Formats: sequence, C-alpha cells, structure tokens
Amino acid sequence: TINTLSVSFYHKIRYNYNGDDMEKENKGINVMNKLMGVLVIASSSVYLAYIVKNMYDKVNGMSLLIGALILELFSLLFFLTSLVKNKVKNALNIFSSLAFISFITFTVLDYNDIIKIKKMDTLPNFINKNIADVVVYADEKKLDIDYSYEYSDNVEEGKIISQDVLPGTILKKIDKVSFVVSGGPNYDKEIILTNFEGTKIDELIDFISKNYLNNVNIIYEINNEIERDIIISQSVKGNTKRSSLITVKVSLGSKDSLSPISLEDLRDKKLFDATLYLKRNGISYELKYEFSDTINKDHIISTDPSSGEVTPLSSKVILTVSKGKSITVPNLKDMEMKDIVSWASENNVKLSFNEEYHKDIKLGQIISVSEKENNIIAEGTNITITTSKGPLRLINTHNLTEFKTWADKYKVDYSIKYEYSDTVSKGTIIKYSIETDSIIDFDNSITVTVSNGKSITVPNFVGMSKYNITTTCKNLGLNCTFYYTGYSSTAKDIAKSQNVKAKTVVMSGTYVSIGLSSGPAKTYSIYIQDGWFIKGNADATISTLKQKLSVECPGVIFKFEKRSSNTGAAAGIIHDSSPTKGGQNSFTQGKTYIFYIIN
Repeated sequence: TINTLSVSFYHKIRYNYNGDDMEKENKGINVMNKLMGVLVIASSSVYLAYIVKNMYDKVNGMSLLIGALILELFSLLFFLTSLVKNKVKNALNIFSSLAFISFITFTVLDYNDIIKIKKMDTLPNFINKNIADVVVYADEKKLDIDYSYEYSDNVEEGKIISQDVLPGTILKKIDKVSFVVSGGPNYDKEIILTNFEGTKIDELIDFISKNYLNNVNIIYEINNEIERDIIISQSVKGNTKRSSLITVKVSLGSKDSLSPISLEDLRDKKLFDATLYLKRNGISYELKYEFSDTINKDHIISTDPSSGEVTPLSSKVILTVSKGKSITVPNLKDMEMKDIVSWASENNVKLSFNEEYHKDIKLGQIISVSEKENNIIAEGTNITITTSKGPLRLINTHNLTEFKTWADKYKVDYSIKYEYSDTVSKGTIIKYSIETDSIIDFDNSITVTVSNGKSITVPNFVGMSKYNITTTCKNLGLNCTFYYTGYSSTAKDIAKSQNVKAKTVVMSGTYVSIGLSSGPAKTYSIYIQDGWFIKGNADATISTLKQKLSVECPGVIFKFEKRSSNTGAAAGIIHDSSPTKGGQNSFTQGKTYIFYIIN
C-alpha cells in the first residue's frame, strides 16, 4: 500500500511538473507564431506595394500583380491562424495552404506560358527584317521612328542593319526608335582589282561575285597563241570602283579548235551566266525583254533556237530575258499601310518611305506615291511612299541660330526684320508673325523680329577731345575709331569730323570713325648742309636727306625725284631746277616739299 501510494504521488508530481512545462512551452510557441505571422504579412504587403508601384515598367506586370495578391492572401490567412483557437485554426490552415499552393501553381503555369496573362507591348528585334515591316508595325503601335540608309555587303538591300533601342524594351518607355537600313552594296566603293591576265576566266568570275562588281564586260576573241578561257587582257588593274567599266578580253582559242555544240537548256538561268556560256563557246547572241509571271527578273525565259546544234562564229541565239511580272499599280494612296506592304511583298516590289510635315494631312496618312495608279512596272521597282508627320508647328525659341537651323531643315520660308529693344538683348528673337506652336503654313512666310539691342543716338563729337569721346563711346556702347585729318588752327586731338551724323539712331556696337585735328602746324628753320649730299650717288643722297629731315622736321612731307643734269653736274647733288634748294630753308608741318636730285 505504501509502495502504491508512493508511485501514485510520484506520477502526480511528474504530471504537474510536465503540465506546467508544456504550458510555458505552448505560450512561447504562440508568441513565436504571432510574431512570424506579423513578419509574413508585413513582408508580403511591402512586396505587393513594390509590385503595384513598378508593374507598369515590367513586361509581365499583370502576372506579377496577380501573384502578389495571391501571396498577400496566403500571408493574411497565415497571420489569422496565429490568433485563433484550435477549431478555427485548422480551417485557416487549410485555406492558407490552398492559397500557397495556388501561388506556386500560378507561378509555374505563367512561367511556362500555359495560362495567358496580358503582357506589356515590347519592341521586337527587327534586325534583318524589311523596313516595310517596321513601318507597318510603327503605324499600328503609333511608334515614332526614323531611319537612315547605309551601304552593306552583308545585309540585303532594304533590310534592317541595326536599331538604337534594344529588343524587349517596353513600348511605352520609348520616345523614338532609329533604324539603320541596308542600301545594298556600295558600288562606288573602291576595291583592288588583281591582275588576272594569264589566269582562267573562272577565277575572275569568282572575284566578281565576292566583290560585287556590276559593270564587267567580258569579250571572247580568237587567239591562236593563248589557250581557251585564259584572260588575255583587262582594262583596269589596281584601285577601281565596283561600278567602273572593266573590259576583259578572253581567248576563244584558235578557230580550228572550235566545233559545233549542242545548245544547253538556258531557261531560268541568270542573264550573266547564260551570256557567258554563249561567249565561251563562240556563239553570238541577241537580247530581247518581256514580262513574265513565272521567271524571275533578269533570268532567261526562252532561247531561239531552244535546243539543237549551234555553230561557233556563225550561229546566233536570241535570248528572251524576263523583266519580272507585269505589275499594275493599284491606288496605293488610298490603301492602308499594311495592305500596301502585303501587295509589295506579293509582287516583289521594293518600298522606300519618306516622312514630311503637312498641315492638312493627319499623322501617318499618305501624302504621295511615286507610282501612279494603273502604271505598269516590273519586279524590283522601288516605290517611294511619303507619309505625313502631321502639321509642323513653330518651335518655341528666342535663339536666332536655332530658329534658322530648324527653318532650313524643314524648308520653312521666313524673313528677318530688326527692331531696337530696351529689354531684349541684341541678336535675340523678340517675336514671330505667328504664335509659338502654331501650325506652319508652307505657302506663307514667317516674319521673325530680332532685337538690335538698345537704340543709341550718336552724339555730336565735333569739338570734343579724344579722351572725352573715348569715355562717351564706352558708356554708350559704340565702337569709336580715330584718324588725323591734318594740321589746323584747332587744338590737337580735338574732333573735327565724324562719319556717322549726330542724332543718328544706331544699335549697340556700331563703329563711328572720328577725324581729329593734328593741331596748329609748326614751322622749322633748317639748314641743308653740303655734307648731306653724296656726290656720285643719287640714291645715297636721297636716303640721307630722308633720314635727316624726318628727324629735324616731323610732320613735314618731303618728296624726292631723280633727274638728269643738263649741265653735266655730278650725280647726288640738287638739280638746278629743284623747287627746294640747299642751304637755309623753312618747312611747315602738313605741307609738301620736293627735291630734284641729279641722277
């Protein structure tokens, strides 16, 4: 009994101890569950807010939003599970599990594109696509594009070489896309033409193909010395353009070596290959052209004769060459762009696109087509479609250079007039004859009024000193220059004249030339010494007199003339008839004195 009571007491103590411990443990777990629920719902809410904010910049923005909403539902259920008791908790656990499974399922299905959720439009990769495809796409998506052409040996003419916006970029984030379109090989490009003389014609044919030569004239001629198909001569060697005429003479061998041949079937062969075949066999030919719905352009439709034996140097074969399909141009101007592109593609017609501003034709609509309705054209014909960029509007700028650049680019007619302005700086546009952002009417000219700066009334400078004039001009914004008018009774550096009349209204920076007095003339009394004359040398005398007199008589003008003596007097002394003599003289500033020196 004692033993039984002891065991019972032991179990009771153990039960009580474990119960308290478990209760503490459960409380800790509940707190942890609530904390994790708060963290989960907070994290999912932040994620949802981030997705809502940035979904418009993501291609799969809608998919991300749906996933974020499902995740938010799961987080809410998980949080509620931490707050409620057992029975409700079990139900919430089931729903939160379903929400989580839904999130995973949706993500997998969307990633593998099993379910179709609308995605943002993105720019395709147009590399190696036709420019016509780009134009149709841009028209459908209202995308602003421009394009330029570059020569390319690797990209077919009319197809895209590059685009300046990466494929996959969301369209709504794109302002404009610029494309570079292949213009085909540059036939003006220079190549180095190897000397093929003495080699087989086949080597030249391979070179022609690889280097895009398009003007090679191959002539076969009888030659008894050189083996058949060996090149005798070529008209060009070294640097030349691809389009330059190159005449190549090739040996047909001796006349005796030629024999009749059975004419090959030349139908559907390229014109170049067909004519080369006939030349190599000494058969002359004649060309005529016809439209064909079945034979490609510049390929052979038929030959006459069509088969049989032909004899070198005597037989002639008539080659009928395809101009491609006979194509009747529909009324392209009234067609939708996608229909034009489809028609051009079906008929192997090339399209070029221009854009022009037009005040009456809406953006994207066709202004003109280079081929009129019902014109008959051949395959490969290039048709230019000019579409409207909508009305051109006057730019908002007061910069004259910027306006001129804009107007010249779009061929807008304008005239410029100038006005003085106390508020608008010189050279800046004051106003236009039409309002900024107005639609440009290309039939009328725009008058642009430009500021001449502040108006300046030119003062009367006559009688003012040079110093005062300089100060006045600086204050007014005039460019004043000076020159001396000569000696007079007026004091030196006093203005006597000006080239712009007083009270004339001019703009800032105008040049005014002002004549200053040299002051009253001085008179110098000078004795011209015999030692200043170099006997036997007139030039030496003149040089000495110039030097001495310029020092002694500043401002006096002296002229010298050499004259022959009538009396046999020595050279280098004053002539008897000289207006100015030696000895004592008086010389006045501003006057001219002449010496005759015996030569």
